[in-house]
Order: sequence, then structure tokens, then C-alpha cells
Amino acid sequence: MRRPIAFRAPQAPHVLRAAALAGVLALAACTPPQGSSSEESGSVEPGPTESSETSGTASPSPSQSESTDHGGTTRPTDEPQTDGEQSGDADTGSPFEFVRGLPSGVEEAPADSAAGVGWNEAGDALYVVTFGSSSCPLVPQTVEQAGGGLEITLAAAGGAVCTMDIVPTYATVAPPSGVASDAPVTAVLGDLGQVTVPPAATPTQIGWLAAEAG
Repeated sequence: MRRPIAFRAPQAPHVLRAAALAGVLALAACTPPQGSSSEESGSVEPGPTESSETSGTASPSPSQSESTDHGGTTRPTDEPQTDGEQSGDADTGSPFEFVRGLPSGVEEAPADSAAGVGWNEAGDALYVVTFGSSSCPLVPQTVEQAGGGLEITLAAAGGAVCTMDIVPTYATVAPPSGVASDAPVTAVLGDLGQVTVPPAATPTQIGWLAAEAG
């Protein structure tokens, strides 16, 4: 007689799902959480912000370096000054402002000129013109009446370094009371000599003092 064959009943679906979920949970427990390695690395190494701040405090800025190097030095440079550039008593002690170039309306000076004096067109101010280094020009210090004329003292502007060029520089000065602009007047310019200043006219007329030969 044949023995009956025993059949195993199939497992219920919920039993299979429970077994699969248990396997997933076991795998997740063995895997480290994401981001833990990154957080540990970030806690040890400084970020870009900390590095930037440290670098900024270690070295001075360019402006600080320039201030330390130059210290506000006002010595003249070796480069020639351009026409129309103004200077004043900060460098020379002169009470008069001076300008590189010739006065307005004066186109040129004789080639051998050392200095010149002339009235402006209104006749209420004098132009004192000198020739020399653009960084160390001769400029008026005082203008006084002497007898029937003028006595003008000059001093060199600038410092120890002077350019080797020769350019005109003029200053506008107020005449002493009692000196009329409608007649010729003699002006003495220190060691340079004396010159006759023509009356005020339009355009401006300059009495030129020739440089000494040699």
C-alpha cells in the first residue's frame, strides 16, 4: 500500500513581509549614520572663514604699508612740474601763491630772461616771473616800496632735491601803497638785478631782466 504524500502549506504573506523587514532593520543597524564622518572632520579642521581672519590679522593692509613707508613726506619729486600747477606757502614760507608757467596774456619771454615784473591788466596787482627748476623755483617773500620803486626779495622753494629743468614760475603780489600802475617803476629783484616795470596795459606787459652772461 502506498504511503500518502504530505504537502507543506504555503506561508502566509504577512509572515514573509515580517521576515524581510527584520532583515532590513538588521542591515541598517550595522551601517553608520550618514554625515558622521563629515561632522567629525569639520570639528577638527578650521573652515575658510577662520583661515581668512587669521591671515588678515597677521599682515598689514596696503594702505598701512604706504603710510609707514612715506610718512607724509612733502619733499619735491624728480619729475618736472606741469604748467598751471599751483603751490603755496606750505613748502616755502612765502605769503604768495605761485604757478608754473607764464601769466595769462603773456605768450613768451625772451630766451635770455632771468626774471620779469609786470602789472596785470587791471593795474591792481603785480606779476613776478622767475626762471629755474620746476620743483625749486624762486618765489617772492616780500614786496616793499624803496624810494620811488619796488624791492622784491626772492627765495627758493622746494627741498634738497631739485629738477635740472628751467621753466617759468610766476606769483601774483599786491603792490605797496603809493606805487602807481600808470607810470614806469623800477623793481629790484634781490641778487638778480633791477628791471623797469612798464605801466599797466592790455595785453599784460612784462619788464624782463636778462640773465648775466656766463
